[in-house]
Amino acid sequence: MNHLKKFRIVVKTPTLSYCYEMGLDCGRNGPNERNCHFGLFCTEPHMEAWERGKREGERILQRMLMAA
Repeated sequence: MNHLKKFRIVVKTPTLSYCYEMGLDCGRNGPNERNCHFGLFCTEPHMEAWERGKREGERILQRMLMAA
């Protein structure tokens, strides 16, 4: 098992602002592997930030569609 240590992957916890941005992207452009990655939902605050961003993205998209 010692030889597997060099293959260990270190995953950084995303910032709350990054989660918000990915939610915003999802709300405006639809879901994809990047903006809905499971790592964005690692804690309750991260999930809430993503959800706030998604709601805002959906509002922006709605305004854009109404203006067109």
